[in-house]
Amino acid sequence: MTSDACFRRLVISALDQHFASGEVPVLPAGSELLWQWFCELSATRTWNANGPNPISFAEIIAYCRVTGWPISRVHVDILQAMDAAWLKQVAAMQFPEGNSRQNKQSRRTMTPGLFDAIFG
Repeated sequence: MTSDACFRRLVISALDQHFASGEVPVLPAGSELLWQWFCELSATRTWNANGPNPISFAEIIAYCRVTGWPISRVHVDILQAMDAAWLKQVAAMQFPEGNSRQNKQSRRTMTPGLFDAIFG
């Protein structure tokens, strides 16, 4: 395992512990800047009807240009892993105990009026 992969694993482990405990994350040495980048990128993320969207490459590139940070491919890989862990946690909070989106069905019958109200 490369040192980058070990570092990535340490960062994700710290993030998972933060989610489990709710405490301030204990970050591995050298990851503070990644945490800052992730928080700033996450604060501007888009959402859809099903929840948050992943942070895109376009958002990371724009962030690099605006802030002037020289973010490398290794940084992007870690940011994406952090984002995946965060999205997994959000999904677990939205759908506890393994309930999936497919289980969420309306009890109302679709009528022409309801269809028009939803879709215009």
